[in-house]
Amino acid sequence: MEDSQARRNELDGFQLNNVGLSGAAGYTYVGQLLAHDINLDETSKLGEVVDPSTLINTNTPFLDLDTIYDFDGTEALLENDKFVVNGRDFARDADGVALIPDLRNDEHRIVSQLTVAFMTLHNKIYDTLPGNGQKFERAKRDTIKTWQSVVINDLLPNLLDHAVLEKVQDPTKRILYSQEMAEQGLMPVEFSTAAYRLFHSRARGRYRMNADTDGSDGNPRARLFDVGNEEPLLVGGSALPTGDDPNVASLVVEWNRFFFDGTDPPDGSNLSRIMDMLYSRPIMRLPIGEAGTPTEVIEVDGDIVDDIVINGKVTASLAILDLVRGQTHSLSGGIALANHVKEASDISFEVLSIDYMQNGNVFGLPPTYTYGDVPLLLYLAHESVRDHEGQLLGQLGSRIVAEVIYGLVEQSQYSILDNDSPDDSF
Repeated sequence: MEDSQARRNELDGFQLNNVGLSGAAGYTYVGQLLAHDINLDETSKLGEVVDPSTLINTNTPFLDLDTIYDFDGTEALLENDKFVVNGRDFARDADGVALIPDLRNDEHRIVSQLTVAFMTLHNKIYDTLPGNGQKFERAKRDTIKTWQSVVINDLLPNLLDHAVLEKVQDPTKRILYSQEMAEQGLMPVEFSTAAYRLFHSRARGRYRMNADTDGSDGNPRARLFDVGNEEPLLVGGSALPTGDDPNVASLVVEWNRFFFDGTDPPDGSNLSRIMDMLYSRPIMRLPIGEAGTPTEVIEVDGDIVDDIVINGKVTASLAILDLVRGQTHSLSGGIALANHVKEASDISFEVLSIDYMQNGNVFGLPPTYTYGDVPLLLYLAHESVRDHEGQLLGQLGSRIVAEVIYGLVEQSQYSILDNDSPDDSF
């Protein structure tokens, strides 16, 4: 469901409560960069039922920034062991294609500039190291560990239930993601097609990138996807507009608009949306065929899933695509999985009922709903709203995400959580 249909048109963020969260929109895109780092499914086709055990992850599943360092045997453009960047932008070829191994990181201007920030960090670390050999590998190690620290110490506390997060730091308290699974780098579908996809609902349709696009004094805001209006577009795949052309708005990001401390955000900041099933309008109208969107109309059992045409462009709803992905990957129902975790957990929590999810909120199940369970994604959305007003994942969602991320960091070659990680082997 679209937010404007049920809650408020163009919600400017949720009401920040007293749990100490920033509500900063930047974490949505740190999360996207993390998703690209640990998972790429090129084997399944959306809409076709697949056995999850047959899925192949093209990425290394560990937190190692392989999308810039080593992706399918290639890496980003290097010169003297430092990444070649163009200010806030990637180096590009004559056609504007980014010279990086994973072009998902050039889907839009926010995630692209975040990627460039870590490439630039590598370069700065490299310049500080003494010239006694293996400087590239040492700079890589320190950059990866900084990345892991951002995820563990900043991203997860801003997305997950704090009690669950504290509990799963102890490997013996984990229920869903064993050490053996982590060692093999397995990617549970409960994580990749449900819990982590709920973060899509945090995405806004428009952002204030800088003073040119802050929405004040007649200035536009920048839009994630093209739906036919004249606002500046954040879609990547070409050189970053920097304001040198007076006819093209600068899309250079001012990071203080995306990251800030405390519950009193500065004016002009970008606040996250809450985690529920009320997605922003542009996220429900993704133009098919553009960067980061499906390449074709999706069908399930011969029926078209979503094919609304806006300004001559066929569009798809990301919320529906997420639900379809869960259906075709044979996900467990939310209630069944919650009951399993409750039986094994030493943290008490109440499993949501069908009756609860039919009442009391704007995205409730219809009264005619007669099934005994619900899609896991929908369950986790209701749980987030019940437990944390949509600002954090609830108990089940937090456990799924935290167990996987902690397990993968621990098994990474360079790890901030592993005392045996090769820090001094150079």
